[in-house]
Amino acid sequence: MALLLFVRSVNDVMSAVEAASKFLAYQQRHLEESPEPDDLLAIWIDPDLDAALPAWSIPSLHSSSERPIPTTFRLRYSVSLSEIWTLCWIDISLPEGQLREQSQREMLIGMLAKFFSDRYSSTGAGLLFPVFGVNDPTESMKICHANLKAQYSSTIGETWFVHDRNQGQVVPAERADGLRH
Repeated sequence: MALLLFVRSVNDVMSAVEAASKFLAYQQRHLEESPEPDDLLAIWIDPDLDAALPAWSIPSLHSSSERPIPTTFRLRYSVSLSEIWTLCWIDISLPEGQLREQSQREMLIGMLAKFFSDRYSSTGAGLLFPVFGVNDPTESMKICHANLKAQYSSTIGETWFVHDRNQGQVVPAERADGLRH
């Protein structure tokens, strides 16, 4: 399972990230239901949070012009705060046998970027901020972000975030050094 954070506006991103981080940290300390914490993959900005939550059973995230690759992308459950942000637990996986030129996280973020770009490119709505793991090399994050930005220029935000899933903390890239172990 993975996490997606939906936020209603760019102006709410930092407060939403802070509140979601506190929620994840609380969950990590007190609810420890899962042996391994889930990875936050991306933050999606959309003024209409309800509309941003698509029909979460999608047979393929690839267009018909590409070779179809079956995958699952389903909403498990979510928590929300006053229509400001919604944190979703999703099932998402790479197809078996997929060539791995990138890390699994980078490939999953790419799948999400493609999905949101395809879904919203005609409306101009939405902005996606990739979220990388605290132990991902900084250079790798920069390269992945640049590649995503080049491929989905109108969808990918100007920065990225870093998630320490063991601590439940999410911070913007420029503050990520404080999370490094």
